[in-house]
Amino acid sequence: MDSYESILAIDFRKQEGIFYSPNFITNYIITETVKEYLAGQNNTFEALQNIKILDLACGTGAFLIESFDFLLQKYHTLFPDFPQSEKWIIENNLYGVDLDVNAVQICKELLFEKSGFICENIKQGNSLIDEPSIDERAFDWKKEFPKAFVNLSGLADLTGFEGFDLIVGNPPYVSTKLIQESQKKYFLEKYVTAKGQFDLYGLFIEKGQKLLKKGGVLSFITSSTFLSNKDFVDLRRFLFEKTQITQIAYLGETVFDQAAVDVSILIFKNQKAEEHNQIQVFKNRKNFDEDIFHLIRQSRFDLEKNNYEIKLNSEEKDFDLIDKIYENKETLGNILDLPRGIEIGGNSEKITSKYQIGLEKVLVGKNIGRYQINFEETYIQFENDKSIFKELEIYKQPKILIQRIRNLTLKQRIVATLDSEGYLCTNTLRIGILKNENYDLSFILGILNSKLVNFIFSKFFLNKDIYAYQLERIPIPQISLSEQENLAQKVNRLLFLNKQFYQSQKDFLDLITSNFGKDQFTRKLENWYKLDWNELSKELEKSKIKLSLPKQKEWKTFFTEEKAKVMPLDDEIQQLEKEIDNLVYQLYNLTEEEIKIVENG
Repeated sequence: MDSYESILAIDFRKQEGIFYSPNFITNYIITETVKEYLAGQNNTFEALQNIKILDLACGTGAFLIESFDFLLQKYHTLFPDFPQSEKWIIENNLYGVDLDVNAVQICKELLFEKSGFICENIKQGNSLIDEPSIDERAFDWKKEFPKAFVNLSGLADLTGFEGFDLIVGNPPYVSTKLIQESQKKYFLEKYVTAKGQFDLYGLFIEKGQKLLKKGGVLSFITSSTFLSNKDFVDLRRFLFEKTQITQIAYLGETVFDQAAVDVSILIFKNQKAEEHNQIQVFKNRKNFDEDIFHLIRQSRFDLEKNNYEIKLNSEEKDFDLIDKIYENKETLGNILDLPRGIEIGGNSEKITSKYQIGLEKVLVGKNIGRYQINFEETYIQFENDKSIFKELEIYKQPKILIQRIRNLTLKQRIVATLDSEGYLCTNTLRIGILKNENYDLSFILGILNSKLVNFIFSKFFLNKDIYAYQLERIPIPQISLSEQENLAQKVNRLLFLNKQFYQSQKDFLDLITSNFGKDQFTRKLENWYKLDWNELSKELEKSKIKLSLPKQKEWKTFFTEEKAKVMPLDDEIQQLEKEIDNLVYQLYNLTEEEIKIVENG
């Protein structure tokens, strides 16, 4: 298996949405899924004997091989006298389909090596399509897997589809942009979740639900976009209307070796959710040996007004507060347009540090902080390629700039500032352009940088990318321009102070560079104003800067004077930020108890 998977080029695998699941994932999914299924069965032996496990995109068989091992262990432990359990599992318990005929053959061979028997239930085909005119690999489920249409009494189920007990796997992640037009049209007609910019993995979830018997269990590792992305509203609605979700485990981007794909595990039963069904939520499952989770009622997510968003980082105590925060509010999407900057990365060769006539100043993500711009003498030639550079007017008007990528370990999820100087910026920044004249940009900036909005954002979204659709959902108070003025003035003062503060901080470090030739500093040295003289001396030594006694005296005097200038700025900045947060709490009518939830969130 490893040799075949390694032969497939990484680019091809990405194009086809193929990402191979590591062993700890397959083991977890099979264990959890079989456990969930058997928990609802009265007769364990009969349930185990008749269990039908399907992988809709089985590849070389990682999930089916794990299923074989798991079932065999169950047979040997619970029913040691059961004859030829290997043969029974191969012939009756395991089913798989895949587009790739080579992968299908390898899956069969690997199962043969395990059992000594050929599994005829592993077949080539397109699990999502049943019309040969659309795809010659169209799959006829009744013809290919007749046993799945037989009920437990052994009689053919003429009234409907008996179905599979368990469906497991890692379906391909393929955007609608990469799907053939004929197939796209077919999907739009046949699948209720095929709306907007859908993805094949969503169709596999829908197909899986239809192929499950009532009470059967599906468990997929799949893209996390289904949790909150606006293009998956219909998939979320489908899940809430048709299934009882038992577990969602958010895994992040580190699962697959060859790609940073943001993934989660989804487990559901094929039945309408019980009124008080609670979902077991793992909001950052890194260690599968630890059971650190919380429970959230499924009905908390089943709300059309919230686009059915699945807020994994929220707990029961948060939902009433979130509902209150959204009550009678405008949303940011109706106030700002939120395009990305120039479609190049921060390290693009188009960016230069040498100014020439005709070049424009350009910012990247690291050049902004909360209420500040740290320009680092970077320039770019604006080009009339709208697909990359967009319109020059976008950059030249007053605008909010928002960092587009934020490490999840950073508490501040939204980092934004105001640009009134017409900087260009790359796509590492998102641009906020005012389209509603009833709002002040400075007022909006204060809301975005507030503790309250960062609390909301962290409860809704777990990925490091800051997407436009996420920002568009931020609730904004509906108040007049005159009522916005107090907060806007504080924000403008904060912008002014931060500009002075940054310049003073930079001037001190520039002086070190010009005197000692050092332009790389420790984090503590970058924040020199927070140090006393002894601490500063140690940091200078770490940077291999040694001062003679006369120089020490000279630098100590200079340091003391500069620190005396900077500290009042820092103090006023901290005070203004507190005042802005308190004003925002008032605008959203939060009580003292609710403020504590936000502050401790």
